[in-house]
Amino acid sequence: NTPVILSYDFFGPEYFTKAGALRIMPQLASIDTSLIAKENRRYPIDFGILDKRESYFEITLPRNFVLEYIPDNINVDTPWFSFIQEYSFKGNKITLRQINQDKVDKILTEEYASFKSAMEDLGRSVKQRIVLKKVK
Repeated sequence: NTPVILSYDFFGPEYFTKAGALRIMPQLASIDTSLIAKENRRYPIDFGILDKRESYFEITLPRNFVLEYIPDNINVDTPWFSFIQEYSFKGNKITLRQINQDKVDKILTEEYASFKSAMEDLGRSVKQRIVLKKVK
């Protein structure tokens, strides 16, 4: 019952997408939308178990960058899952905490259209990116 914690440190010289003086960070928050690839289902989606996944990112800004835009927090609660995305900025650190929690172990075929719609809406919401501005 001990949580698995993976910790990574890396340096990426071309990590940002350039847009003039702005730098766009890669998408940090994510959800798996492969479950909703089909328009309809003949059989329920069976997860087998209830699952909870929590991710935490901490990014230290380089000295010559300031935060221009940070995505809004997201808190979605559906009959099938809950999803929380919390961004914060303090000092020169950006943090993202993301929690995905299953509420059911099966998505019934008659619920699939509503589940698919909720997942599509969430997928659009998490696509926002952090934007930084290079200063001299």
